Amino acid sequence: MIVLTDEAHRSQYDTLALNMRAALPKALFLAFTGTPLIAGEERTKEVFGDYVSIYDFQQSVEDGATVPLFYENRTPELQLVNPDLNEDIYNLIEAAELDPEQEAKLERELSRQYHILTRDDRLDTVAQDIVRHFLGRGFVGKAMVVAIDKATALKMHDKVRKYWEMEIAVAKKRLAHYDLAEGSKNGLLERLRVLTTTDMAVIVSPGQNEIQQMQARGLDIAPHRKRMNESQPPLDEKFKDPDDPLRLVFVCAMWLTGFDAPSCSTVYLDKPTRSTR
Repeated sequence: MIVLTDEAHRSQYDTLALNMRAALPKALFLAFTGTPLIAGEERTKEVFGDYVSIYDFQQSVEDGATVPLFYENRTPELQLVNPDLNEDIYNLIEAAELDPEQEAKLERELSRQYHILTRDDRLDTVAQDIVRHFLGRGFVGKAMVVAIDKATALKMHDKVRKYWEMEIAVAKKRLAHYDLAEGSKNGLLERLRVLTTTDMAVIVSPGQNEIQQMQARGLDIAPHRKRMNESQPPLDEKFKDPDDPLRLVFVCAMWLTGFDAPSCSTVYLDKPTRSTR
């Protein structure tokens, strides 16, 4: 008897998985996962054994199944010296999977680091950089902003919106008050078109009492949740459609795995990471 296990991580080390093994003590368990194993936390190999086959990112690029990935470090400076910062935060995030109760645990257990990462002045700097970079890429395309948690995703949406509106005002002012060469004027008109037509959305998982929890932080998730639930076409279809004006989405966990969106050319990752294998 052979048991094939898809998405073989996290849930495969819990009670249901143990019950399956107890019920089928002589079965061979074969695991599939598209999520790289985290260095130092290789439970998949402990539970299922060594690799039978590996199809990695580089091979996927060489086969033409995946486009190349280019990384640019654009981290704003932080006034904190702690070599274990990313490791500490990442351990908690991985364990919690960021439901509302566990987000609260993250803030309690790592409040100093969490508050530094989510400080308003730091998020303002990141939001300004996102707006400048997105508009300066040389093409329209689409992008995803990845925040550390649900509340920060909401904040980043509001802050990017604020600086986006500032860019619209600057473009309109330049068109109204400056004599421009025809080429420059056409370029400015195109920039203004992109600015005024671009749609943005927050994509986060639902949670109990989320409206009250976000209100306690001065945030309003209700209109975002309404749109996530009622959008037609659904927001994932709109984002995948290269011709749809939904060009910027703000996430923390949703759409990060198993979400195929060729239209997304840039990911702004403002979330602690660590090496994987």
